[in-house]
Amino acid sequence: MSLVDKRHYGETKNMKAISIIITTIKDKILTLESLEHCPVSYEVVLSKKRGLGFARNWGAEQAKNDLFVFLDDDLRLRDEIWQEIMNTQKGEFKMTFDKGFPISRVMAIHKEDFWRVGGFDRQIRFTGEDRDFYVRAVMKGMRFKKIPINLTIHQPHLRRSKNIHVAIRATSENVQFVHKYAGRFPEVLRIDFFDRLRRGQIRTLLIQVLFFYYYLLKWH
Repeated sequence: MSLVDKRHYGETKNMKAISIIITTIKDKILTLESLEHCPVSYEVVLSKKRGLGFARNWGAEQAKNDLFVFLDDDLRLRDEIWQEIMNTQKGEFKMTFDKGFPISRVMAIHKEDFWRVGGFDRQIRFTGEDRDFYVRAVMKGMRFKKIPINLTIHQPHLRRSKNIHVAIRATSENVQFVHKYAGRFPEVLRIDFFDRLRRGQIRTLLIQVLFFYYYLLKWH
């Protein structure tokens, strides 16, 4: 858990400062290298709390500025993304969109709107906190706008694959999400088992598929 208050002053001095919130459990945060081109003053809030929903909300609670920008910790941001972020209006929220699917790799929203939606679901620890937020924001009447995914480059750390326990818990959360929203919001339904196959994680893939159908039948 840490809070870094880092100010950067660019050429656009008439624009308000922003709060950049990064949830991470790593020591090296690749995204920080891209912030030097941010055109306005900013603070960085690093949240190392466990559980994605809780950690993102904790970061938002520490943030001082009106515009929240949530970023993953392993990104390289193209300079053009800052115009997309800074043009975020009140009453709307912006997220990156990948293959028809909302993801919070980058998300921009004003403080008042974020808390009006209720923040992220603190009970979601492993996956889907962004989809859940998207659905609740739309149900609250918020306007959604896409941030083009090609304005970010994902540069993941070299790390071991997730353990089986985490894979099972993530599968459980995915199934709960399917039961809760998929009938009304099909655009947020995606279970990417093939990602495991592409990475050669056959054992984890088989266990995930098994538990996916187990939970699906259990909560049907």
